[in-house]
Amino acid sequence: MKGILQFIFIVLLISLFSCSEKKDNILEPANNKTGSRIEIIVFDEENKPEPGVHVVVQPADIFEITNLEGKISTPLLNPGEYTISISKEMAYIPETYVVQLSEDEILQESYIIRTKPELNGKVVSRGGYKIAGAEILFSPSGRTVNTDANGEFLIRYLDEGSYNLAVSKYSVQYGNFAIDIKKSDTSQVTLVYDPEVAFEFVEGGEFNMGSEEHEDNEKPVHQVTVDDFSIGKYEVTNLQYSIFLNEMMETIQDLDSWIDTKVFGLTFEYNAGCVPESGYENFPVRGVTWFGAMAYCDWAGLRLPTEAEWEYAACGGKYRSVFNFSGSDNAAGVAWYNSNSDGSPNQVGLKLPNQLGLYDMSGNVSEWCNDWFSSTYYGNSPSDNPKGPEPTSIKVLRGGAWYDDENNIRVGFRKSSYPELGYHSFGFRVVRGAEY
Repeated sequence: MKGILQFIFIVLLISLFSCSEKKDNILEPANNKTGSRIEIIVFDEENKPEPGVHVVVQPADIFEITNLEGKISTPLLNPGEYTISISKEMAYIPETYVVQLSEDEILQESYIIRTKPELNGKVVSRGGYKIAGAEILFSPSGRTVNTDANGEFLIRYLDEGSYNLAVSKYSVQYGNFAIDIKKSDTSQVTLVYDPEVAFEFVEGGEFNMGSEEHEDNEKPVHQVTVDDFSIGKYEVTNLQYSIFLNEMMETIQDLDSWIDTKVFGLTFEYNAGCVPESGYENFPVRGVTWFGAMAYCDWAGLRLPTEAEWEYAACGGKYRSVFNFSGSDNAAGVAWYNSNSDGSPNQVGLKLPNQLGLYDMSGNVSEWCNDWFSSTYYGNSPSDNPKGPEPTSIKVLRGGAWYDDENNIRVGFRKSSYPELGYHSFGFRVVRGAEY
C-alpha cells in the first residue's frame, strides 16, 4: 500500500511539473484574454498554398501539419523567441526560422517550401560524341544514375553541397568530376571525357630534319620550322582505345577498317563491349590502321602529328640532341627493340624519356603520322610547318617497333604502309595543337 501511494505521489509531481513547463510557453485563454499566437501559411515555389507541410514550433513543442490552405495556427503563447521549422518528404528542403512574438500579438508568417535541386547533364567525349549507357556515381550520397541514348542524365532531390561524380562504363573508369550543388538550383552540366592523355608541351623552333648518313629517303638534310604543339607523353594504350571503341560500336560500319581484332591486347565480348586483356591495360594499342588512329583523334578532339612534328619532338625539340635514338645513344636505355623486348611490346613509360619527357619514341610500336609518304619528299619539302606531299598510296610511320634492330628505331628512320593496313606492330600517339 505504501508503494502504491509513493507511485501516485510521483505521478502527480510529474504532472504538475509538466503543466508548469507547458505554461512557460502555452497559455490557456483564461490567463490571457487577448493572447499571442502565430499564424503560419506555407506556399510552394509557384506561390500556391502547400498542404501537408510539417511545422514545428519550439520551445512550445508544437507539431502541426498544414491544412489544404497551407495554414496552421498555434495555441495562445507567451511572448518570446520561437524557432519555426518546416519540412516535407525527402524531395523538399527543410528550413528553420527564428521569430520574436510580442505580447498580445497575432504574428502572421508566410514561408516558401522549395524542392531540392536537380542536376541535368550529359557526358560527351572531348570531340563532342555522346557517351550513352555510362553509370554516374554521386559521392558521398552513393546515388547512381545512367546516361540515356543521347548521353544525357537527370538526378533529382540532391542536397546542397559538393559532389564527386565518378563516370564509368563496362567497369572502365572514364574519370571523376567535382561539382557544387546550391540550394534551389536546377543545374546544367556537361561532363567532357578527356581520354586522360598526358601531354608534354613542345615549344616550336627550327631544326635540321633528315640524315645524310643512312637511308636515301632521309636525304637531304633540310632546315624545318615547326610551331608550338603538345604531344602525347605516351603511346595510346589499350585502355584508352577500348573506351573509344565502346562509344563508337553502334556507328562502326567495319571494325576491321580501324583495328585488327585478332591482334592480342583487346577482347570483344558479347554485351560487354571492348575490354583490354587483364594486365595489358597500359600497353600500347596495336594493330591499328591509319584510319583507326584518325577516328580516335576525331572522337577525342585531337590529331596525329605531322612527320616534322614527330621528328622534332623525338629529337628533344628546342633541346635538340644528336642522339641516334630518342633521348640517348644507348638504345637499351630508351627503347624496346629486338635485343631486349623478349619478342613483344611492353607497357608504356618503362624506359627512360627523352629531353622533353616523352617515352617510347624509339621502339615498342611504330607510330602513324598524318603525312602521306614519298621517298623523295625531303628534296622539295617546304621549310615552314611541312605537312607532307600530295596524296600517295601510303602513310608515314615513325619510331620502329619491338622486333626492329637499332637502325630501324633511329629518330631519322622513315617507314610507311598502306593506311588501311593494321599490322600487329602499328600504333600511334596524339597531338593537341593547331589544326593541320
